[in-house]
Amino acid sequence: MKDKGFPDKLEAIIRELWQLRLTKLHDRLPDDATDTDGESQFYSSHSEDDKTPQEAGLDDARLRRHGRNPTTTPSLMDAIALCYIGLVCLRVPVTLGDLTEWIERGELKYYRAISLIPKNMRTRLPATHRRMLEPEDTLKPAYLQKAVLDLSILYERVHGVTFPPLNTPPLLFRLLQTLALPIEVYAMVPRLAQLVGYTFDYSKAVSTRRYQRTDIPELQLASLIVIAVKLLCPFDEITRHPTHSSEPAGALIDWSVWIKSMRQYQPPDATSRLSDAESLLLKESDVYVMSDHDLDYYLDWYQRTWVNETLDVKNKDADFRTELFRPFPLDQEVSGITARCAISYRSQDRGY
Repeated sequence: MKDKGFPDKLEAIIRELWQLRLTKLHDRLPDDATDTDGESQFYSSHSEDDKTPQEAGLDDARLRRHGRNPTTTPSLMDAIALCYIGLVCLRVPVTLGDLTEWIERGELKYYRAISLIPKNMRTRLPATHRRMLEPEDTLKPAYLQKAVLDLSILYERVHGVTFPPLNTPPLLFRLLQTLALPIEVYAMVPRLAQLVGYTFDYSKAVSTRRYQRTDIPELQLASLIVIAVKLLCPFDEITRHPTHSSEPAGALIDWSVWIKSMRQYQPPDATSRLSDAESLLLKESDVYVMSDHDLDYYLDWYQRTWVNETLDVKNKDADFRTELFRPFPLDQEVSGITARCAISYRSQDRGY
């Protein structure tokens, strides 16, 4: 997140959100593991102090019935969702699609996130926690949307924390600019939002017993953009005659040309290399159709993701692995062990 140039407050906000998220897990600790010196007060929130045990139990039961159990162990998906919620709190105009794209590029660690944990901690992790930090399936945007919605409802009902709505003006302008849509859509979307009662926050999902996809603020904004475009520039072939030149419907769009242009358009930060998600899904047969550039990137990605960790493992196969890697030296800046192996290999060739 720091590499993206986000405010320094983002880290503090995410830490506070994590602390609140972990409060309910304190109830899962055994009695002999609780703190008796008063530090357990850290695991209490102001909103829970005002509730009776019956009210707190009712809230937990309601959350469990809706599939949002506050006592479940946080997952790696929750970490990504909290990053997004922190950005929403700072009114940063980003979307869940941006986070998904950063994950696929490897700019935001999700696949093989266990590699970020120090080795002495990694070896002591239980098998269940290791599996959570090594997701085998690719990230699906729908699951990330569900995680953000669930956490927003949990924070509102359990801790009384309400998150602000999306910063729609810059976000809407950015979407219209990316999609090359007429500027008239920018003025129509807020009017449509007032008609249907969209506030671009999670208040509707919190107040209802069952939520739908339309309770997600980003989907609300996307649906209104589609409706505004259909009203201003319909997709049918019916000829319409505006009454005056300044009427928004007077701007016609050739949608066949628009589709062709959008397919050819490449964002400024677009890259032609494989994403992390695509690298994970590669099979042996894909090697025959991969370009030289893709092969080089895949080998570099595999080295960063898997090889560097296995080089440090000391077991009965370590000597065999060292001999196997000697004819294929890796970059010295990537692994000091491979550099030492290459030096030893050259020394043996010179007879030292």
